[in-house]
Amino acid sequence: MSDVTLESPNRGPYYGVFDLFKIGIGPSSSHTVGPMRAAGEFLAELSASGLFDQIARVQVDLYGSLALTGHGHATDSAVLMGLQGEQPDQIDPDSIAQKLARIRTAQELRLAGRRPITFREESDLVFNRTVFLEGHPNGIRFQGYSTDVKSPPILSSTYFSVGGGFVVRAEELNSNRTPPVRQLPYFFASARDLLKLAEKHSCSFSDL
Repeated sequence: MSDVTLESPNRGPYYGVFDLFKIGIGPSSSHTVGPMRAAGEFLAELSASGLFDQIARVQVDLYGSLALTGHGHATDSAVLMGLQGEQPDQIDPDSIAQKLARIRTAQELRLAGRRPITFREESDLVFNRTVFLEGHPNGIRFQGYSTDVKSPPILSSTYFSVGGGFVVRAEELNSNRTPPVRQLPYFFASARDLLKLAEKHSCSFSDL
């Protein structure tokens, strides 16, 4: 498609405008969008591991800053919506109150919008206000259980909402590995480069 260099050496990871400026519910990208995305990551892990259909209960633990400001920043609502498979950039904000009321009245949510499981918010969403996980103040842990009794979880995953709606797993945060370089069809490092690319490909800046 283009003979422009796809990636430049000695540079960090690349982020697009919609990576940095995310569409999502408020009031906080790190306390609302991030936890909703973390719930989505957990659902993806359940599916990838073949455990999704075995889940009867999910417990969510909020740590540190997420727990301290969780109610004010709607972290609790974001987690519930995320477990139901909602996406922060696609959910209708006007529908959230009704969906939350349904979950809280029935004490049940539909995991990924498909699998009904018991969810008692007072015991299944835990605010650990005095506990800060090592690595980042915005910690959240999801534990999936195969039965509704006090048996060990069949999957436990911890994430950190690191700001701007970005979410990383605890293992990734602690590994110190270099993030993979995203290959770009049109690399530019200056306004002059951008202008040349636009002229060469007969397209606008926004198209690039």
